[in-house]
Amino acid sequence: MFKLLRLQKIFKKERCQLGPPRQSRLRVNRNLTFPLSTEQTTLTYPEYARMVHLENGRPLLAMTFAFGYVQDTIRPNPFTDRDPGMYEFQKFYTMVRRSLLPLNFLETAVLRNEITSGTEKIGARFVGRLNGTEIRVSVISNAGVDQMEIFAHSFASQHEGFFGWFGHSRVGDGFDADNLKNMLTYYPNKFSVVDQYQLVYWAGCNSYSYYTLPFFDLKAKKNPTMDPRGTKNLDIISNTLPSLFAFNADNANVLFQSLVNQKEKASYQKIIRQIERLAQRTGYDVIVNVLGDEDNK
Repeated sequence: MFKLLRLQKIFKKERCQLGPPRQSRLRVNRNLTFPLSTEQTTLTYPEYARMVHLENGRPLLAMTFAFGYVQDTIRPNPFTDRDPGMYEFQKFYTMVRRSLLPLNFLETAVLRNEITSGTEKIGARFVGRLNGTEIRVSVISNAGVDQMEIFAHSFASQHEGFFGWFGHSRVGDGFDADNLKNMLTYYPNKFSVVDQYQLVYWAGCNSYSYYTLPFFDLKAKKNPTMDPRGTKNLDIISNTLPSLFAFNADNANVLFQSLVNQKEKASYQKIIRQIERLAQRTGYDVIVNVLGDEDNK
């Protein structure tokens, strides 16, 4: 389990209040000192090869990068809306397009009816081949689609190797594990947890506390003998502190480049350093962490 902690700017002083209400309280100031970071001497890696799954007998690396609106709108159009979340969607879409179209990838539209009702265009999909493996990259928005529906479609319906969310965390609501459990229970013909390796990146605020352990539990129940903790077939990257929408496109590009360019496999340590440095350039610490990598090969 890898955690790169940078806590020197947090909790410089701890203020404690003791005693019941309406009584005098004693305030105590305590100075806390934290190291700049923990020392990580062993590199760990996403299981790149296992992220490639067979679809119709062919090896496929399928990835979804999903972006959220800052403010909901009645008639969303993610390709033209000036919402800050959609600016990041548009920026990353351009990055992917410039990277893949010269490699003879084909671009098609992603319509809302792939996930729920409606025929509006909510994103784009790029399909091609690299190093003998078919690559499918979906760049989509939550234009008229609940973010849990997007996650469930990628993770539990298409069973893609990678899913990344770049938007509001909606703590305890948007990605509540119970929502996914209900979908697995009531729609078993559509949604299921598979005994295959998957990587999930929750790029929203404070995702470490809410969107990690419950999903490992779902994986563990699929194969409790071989994967009792759920970590063999799932890795999760998450944030301990709030992040900004302004980081989303660049953070997505870090994962995109790492997953597509598998000849030069990036370690989790390298990936996290890149993500954290993007935030530090604007004076922020997001404290990115990885869970599930302790049993990676």
